[in-house]
Amino acid sequence: MPGSLITISGGEPLLYGNLDKLLLGLSKKHVISKIMTNISSDVAPLVRTRKIGYRVVASFHPDMTGHKDFGKKLALLKECGFRIIVNYAATVANMERYDYYKDYFEKKLKIRFRAWAFEDLKNEPEINSTRKIYGINYGMRKNVFNNHKLKNCLAGNKYFIILPNADVFRCITGYMYTTIPGCQDIACLQDLGRFSLGNLKSATLRIHNNRFVCRSPCKTVCDIELAKVTMEQKTL
Repeated sequence: MPGSLITISGGEPLLYGNLDKLLLGLSKKHVISKIMTNISSDVAPLVRTRKIGYRVVASFHPDMTGHKDFGKKLALLKECGFRIIVNYAATVANMERYDYYKDYFEKKLKIRFRAWAFEDLKNEPEINSTRKIYGINYGMRKNVFNNHKLKNCLAGNKYFIILPNADVFRCITGYMYTTIPGCQDIACLQDLGRFSLGNLKSATLRIHNNRFVCRSPCKTVCDIELAKVTMEQKTL
């Protein structure tokens, strides 16, 4: 695989037993941009790899962990020089304490805090309801690519999604369309096999030289920004 910009997410990366070795190995050829984690486990693997220079995007779910324990781990990472952003799980129930948590993380810990809602099939109605109530920017501007218009990007060329079993997909959205029941119809009925690129451990891996063109709605911020999605001018 050519040198690439890598974002590591999950699942939960900290549950991977050799995360520090994986990070150090990847950094020899690739640029690790950020790790997305809920900080549910020991952060020692991150501390041991702090010289790589990646960002930590920490997902805070108050129903899973207390904000003070969560904050202690973030404070340690901050002392080690990490750039940190806290993504707050934005549900209607959680938004009741949004102001309190924002003050705690930003004023006491000096760590950026933002409400974050993912535009997907399961929680879109709840997101819209919460937006109307609180009028808060969720870190996701209006998605002009969430449609069936022809668009192109660097997915499968300069941008990839790699699973723990080494399966490789063009993009997060393509992985969802391929593996989650009920998503296939939204993918505009195109050949879903186009989203799979093979496996890193076998000779099946296919890296493409050209930009990827498709009509499937593009739903995630990482895909849109890192794969540099644009609207396609030509028609098929």
